[in-house]
Amino acid sequence: MVKKLWGCALLAGLMALTGCANLGTVRQQAACTQVSGQTLRLDGYIDEDMAACASALLTPGVTRVVVNSPGGLTGPGREIARKIAENPRTLVIDGRCTSSCGNYFVPAAARLQATPGSYIGLHGTPDPGTDALQLASQRAEWDAAVAAGEMSAQERTAGEAAWQVSSAVIFADEDALAAELGIRPGWRLYRAEGCADPALCFLTHFTGTLRPRETPLTGQAMMIVEPDMLETCLPNLDPGNYRSVFETTVTGNPARMAEIEAASGLFSGTLACKSPDEEPAS
Repeated sequence: MVKKLWGCALLAGLMALTGCANLGTVRQQAACTQVSGQTLRLDGYIDEDMAACASALLTPGVTRVVVNSPGGLTGPGREIARKIAENPRTLVIDGRCTSSCGNYFVPAAARLQATPGSYIGLHGTPDPGTDALQLASQRAEWDAAVAAGEMSAQERTAGEAAWQVSSAVIFADEDALAAELGIRPGWRLYRAEGCADPALCFLTHFTGTLRPRETPLTGQAMMIVEPDMLETCLPNLDPGNYRSVFETTVTGNPARMAEIEAASGLFSGTLACKSPDEEPAS
């Protein structure tokens, strides 16, 4: 029984690693609603149900996708992004588009619109840098389980092999989507394996500086995307009214800024993505 329970825990750990860009995302029921012949609305947690609905309803006649989502699973997020990108569509952010929503839905659109107070937030997509840190922690857990007799050496070896295979598949799909949609590494908050400071090495993909916070940061930071970052990281996207709405109703509204900062928001400030020829050599 101990080994069976360990197997379930191992599977859950692998799913957590490869499934969510933000492991702290609170799951909210997904809603996928055909508002009109031209408009589809996606609300809540991004999961397989949302992806199946979006795949069925995102017909060529749908030109507007309205979103209010905290993010969710990365696989369904990439699936929906590819469906959005099949035709030129406007993405309307009505509240927030964070984590997997920001990672994938925003760059998949042809044009962006935002309602007052709305924002984009990023935690970063799966990448070798964060994977290496998580795998190191998992190795310590496996080794302790083997030492305690809760897991065999063969199970431990199989677990690490499965982890590495799963990660390689995820990274390949992430890279493919970035190439398809013209997403620059800065938008992905990309962290290469072996970088000196995993918490900050994504900054090598930017010029400029983060906006100073008024209060100390607590919890997992979320990069709040200001217009300079949006416009330089996603050169194929028409930013629409995002700059004017963001500057008047978010950064121009101290109460709204404080609310977002209280939720571990870290505003991108003057960060701008480097062009491909400015990127550090890999």
